[in-house]
Amino acid sequence: MPASLGPVKVVTISDSSDTGSSSIADLLKQFQATVTQKLSQLVVELGISSGHPVSCLVYDSFMPWALEITRQLGLIGASFFTQSCAVNSVYYQINEGQLKIPLEEFPVSVPGLPPLDADELPSFVHDMESEYSSILTLVVNQFLNFRGADWVFVNSFNTLEEEVVNWLASQRSIKPIGPMIPSVYLDRQLEDDTGNSLGPKEE
Repeated sequence: MPASLGPVKVVTISDSSDTGSSSIADLLKQFQATVTQKLSQLVVELGISSGHPVSCLVYDSFMPWALEITRQLGLIGASFFTQSCAVNSVYYQINEGQLKIPLEEFPVSVPGLPPLDADELPSFVHDMESEYSSILTLVVNQFLNFRGADWVFVNSFNTLEEEVVNWLASQRSIKPIGPMIPSVYLDRQLEDDTGNSLGPKEE
């Protein structure tokens, strides 16, 4: 990873382990254990180096366990749902037990959305192969402490998917902050933004 992406400083956390033979479930457990151990130290170091104590942790919603870390550190916890509200709504219904997996009848009814056929659902939901089971658990578990976070940000905006945004907002307060799209596709204000999350491409 580069040291920075535009004005954002990038700090990596690595467990330096050989994960070539690990299953997805094992990788996720190792990732959680490593981040839980090292994130607290990183927050303290960033506060010291910047001269401004960290007050809020914005974490990917795929890591709901990060909220516990924010509580231990006395920080505000903001969960960021990086997918569309339409996709989030499907996973929410599974977490709440309103959609039973595996799905047997179609079309599927999801609040805020039109009836959905199998091929209109996320692949982790309608194509339940064995290697998907850990991923399905990961995406559904985004909602384990959905109501406990201080803030919930979603990668959308009202006029894009108004009905499902409003429905999800009826479950708890959310803040659409999207679309989170690389600068290269929008205003091109970040000169080193190539649309590649790993940073500038080498020629």
